[in-house]
Amino acid sequence: RCLRVETSRVGSKLDVRLAHSSSSSTTRKQGKRISIACCTWRRMLLHRLMQRSRACVRTRGSRTFRGTVPTAMGRRSAKIATRKGKEDALRAKLYGRIGKQIVSTVKRGGPDASSNEQLAHVLREARALRVPKELVERNIARASEGNQADFQEVTYEAYGHGGVGMVVESLTDNVNRAASSVRSTVRKAGGKVAEPGSVLFLFAKQGQVRVFLRQEDTEDELLRVAADAGADDMVPDELDETSDGEGQPRDAFVAAYRVITPTDAWFAVKSAIEDAGMHVDGASSGLRLEPGARVECSEEDEEANHAMVERLLELDDVDSVTTNMA
Repeated sequence: RCLRVETSRVGSKLDVRLAHSSSSSTTRKQGKRISIACCTWRRMLLHRLMQRSRACVRTRGSRTFRGTVPTAMGRRSAKIATRKGKEDALRAKLYGRIGKQIVSTVKRGGPDASSNEQLAHVLREARALRVPKELVERNIARASEGNQADFQEVTYEAYGHGGVGMVVESLTDNVNRAASSVRSTVRKAGGKVAEPGSVLFLFAKQGQVRVFLRQEDTEDELLRVAADAGADDMVPDELDETSDGEGQPRDAFVAAYRVITPTDAWFAVKSAIEDAGMHVDGASSGLRLEPGARVECSEEDEEANHAMVERLLELDDVDSVTTNMA
């Protein structure tokens, strides 16, 4: 069956009437009539008609459509899509880093986790971060290929705009390529490549567990569980309005916290929090570099530094970028 859409304009109002039609051909009687064959096309047509007028849109029957030009909704959707894209990019970087660590540890100690302690540690981290099993198995097989080069951990240091320090961490199978691309990107973004050790001493490595609390969870309970497992500190974190990237909508949570741990206690603290029934954001948890003191800079410098970080993260060899910007 087809739907016939009749439209007419009376003053500033746009009247839209929907009726069933036995024919799919397009006719023109008493105004504009368009035959459409599915609800999707009907919604698209109504959306376009609403964009042309801020009037009330009425339909014959039990359903009534009212609205204005949805410009605000478009901006909100674009904002959510942008944030979602950043979360997906972060997750892709995370999975890529775990994959390279698996290849590196397998090439050094073999594919048997019972005899390769480093591989067992990486696999535990992969499970904790919910890395897909297929990806883990594919990288174990990849490490056995004769043409697969070994990966090396390399750290690059740079100064951004406004005196902000940056540490770029890379796990790469081609050190020369990684060094060239990082230095070129930093210079093109207006930064300066720093000497080894001149920026890194401003940071300390620590574990972080990002936790979302539901209505039934309490801050005191999280603090107790984290402290008993060996955590050092707990700080409030921003709870934005999109999903956490794991199918959990943010409106299901009431607060967010970052639990700070020693590097050797990160896995134990994370497991204890999950065992207590609280939700952990795996993509935002892990071992991180944390600055000892943060640098204040202007809005222009802040935007330029964010742009530099984004350009660095677009490089395949770069796994993470940490700054001391306030």
